[in-house]
Amino acid sequence: MNSVKIDPEDKEILDFLEDIIDETIIRERIKYLDLDDESQLISEEELMAELGISEEDLEKVGDVRFE
Repeated sequence: MNSVKIDPEDKEILDFLEDIIDETIIRERIKYLDLDDESQLISEEELMAELGISEEDLEKVGDVRFE
């Protein structure tokens, strides 16, 4: 089995791209929710469970800001 060496700069870029992909997945999961409909309010834990998002997923993505 051959081992591939990754340049530290390339590793940094790969990590950045993985973070973007993880953020994109989370954004897609919540894209179609109507967050202004008060009759549909649920807790953060319930929302995460419904969407299949774990605390580990959030840690991978880091701080996400919606503008």
